[in-house]
Amino acid sequence: MFPGGCFLATTSVEYGHREGPVADAVRRLKREWLDLLEGELRAAGVADPVDAAFRIDAYLDAGNARFQLFGDRDDLERGCRLALEVVG
Repeated sequence: MFPGGCFLATTSVEYGHREGPVADAVRRLKREWLDLLEGELRAAGVADPVDAAFRIDAYLDAGNARFQLFGDRDDLERGCRLALEVVG
């Protein structure tokens, strides 16, 4: 956990609607993350790796956002637990 939360989650929100080299770099980094998740899920034999990666990413982003808003580490743990349940 980085101070201030997940760099990728924060920059995705801040730059997702913008144009330019920073926004392009953020989009590339997010795509790399999703491609990594999808590839690992595919290798593990998950039936729909694209949907599973979406759900994992969403749970982790939600846990991070709630932790940043409310400061409760249980939210981080909940996000991780739910992400793990996607494949498990």
